[in-house]
Amino acid sequence: MDVQKELIEKAEKISEELGYKAEFRVMDARKLDFPNENFDLVALLGNPLPHLSIYDFDKIVQEAFKVLKPSGVLFLEYADWVRLLHQGYRDALVEDPFISFHVSLDTTKGQVERLFINLEKRRAISLDKD
Repeated sequence: MDVQKELIEKAEKISEELGYKAEFRVMDARKLDFPNENFDLVALLGNPLPHLSIYDFDKIVQEAFKVLKPSGVLFLEYADWVRLLHQGYRDALVEDPFISFHVSLDTTKGQVERLFINLEKRRAISLDKD
């Protein structure tokens, strides 16, 4: 389900190529066109939180619970991109014989404090970077 027809068409094509049986619909998650208490599972995939206002998210969750059976499950996919980028950044900028740890990270100010450890000399150096 998506509000963009082009994405539904793309999903249908991929599903067909893979031999999956799936039903896709162009629909707004804020106003679901399904009977109440109809599903065992509602899944919000594709890391939707960064793309929604708090008001839209609240409406979508309300709609999800309307169409869920009383014992149904709401599954929300969430990826913490700041954490993932932070991990990749840490790993990409340090070469042997050094290892590096982030002591602090302030994304609002763009500041990071890193601790570098030279494994050959067994010394630690703390650096502040802006």
